[in-house]
Amino acid sequence: MNSMKTLLLLMLVGMFVVGGCGTAISEGVGVAKGPQGHFFQTQDLPSLQGYQSFEVGKITDGFGRSPAELLSLLPGDIREALVEEELTVGSSGKTAIITGKILFYEKPGTFDKVEQAIAEFSIVDKSSGSIIGEAYVVGRSNSYIARRGVPEKAKAVANGVTKWIINAIPGHKEEKKRRKEARGD
Repeated sequence: MNSMKTLLLLMLVGMFVVGGCGTAISEGVGVAKGPQGHFFQTQDLPSLQGYQSFEVGKITDGFGRSPAELLSLLPGDIREALVEEELTVGSSGKTAIITGKILFYEKPGTFDKVEQAIAEFSIVDKSSGSIIGEAYVVGRSNSYIARRGVPEKAKAVANGVTKWIINAIPGHKEEKKRRKEARGD
């Protein structure tokens, strides 16, 4: 009977250890991956190959309760993400303007590790004022401890916007890789 209790106790301890390791691994992955952004097109975005530069236009609060910090950080974070992808930010040549509206902002709950911001973005041709494409962008962090808060959500949304734009520039990833190799990076 004692051996049965011991075995049961060892099994319970083992389950808690494995569960704790799973959480630790999940946290490590969340920290390593950083803020995650995803896009879902609502209007197909044609090729942006002909655009020489991008501007970040107005980003508004359509939710009514979006943190002011999010609205102030987003334009700079989008510009920074575009520059990291070696895209020109400014208004030289044919220019596309990125505008957005925050639709939802979620703070984490006590037992919920997901934080997210959902926004609707448009890309507008600067010369004609016509909308080229539209998408919903979701920025989220999946961590209990690290990578939380408004700055992380702003980076995640910027990441999603940039993925959307890169997706509409045929050969961009390959060209960026070629330039990187030529520089010896």
